[in-house]
Amino acid sequence: MNDEIILKNRLKVARAEKDLSQSALAEMVGVSKIRLVQLIQDNFIQLQNCL
Repeated sequence: MNDEIILKNRLKVARAEKDLSQSALAEMVGVSKIRLVQLIQDNFIQLQNCL
């Protein structure tokens, strides 16, 4: 669980450094904000299963 928190924090920090909201990042990659959140959560779940 700590790894998940660290990765989420790193993503949040990276977005803050670029001054990007989740909505802005989603628009940049061509998905909805909801889909972006789903993709992030799915990747954390997959990573957690590998650890």
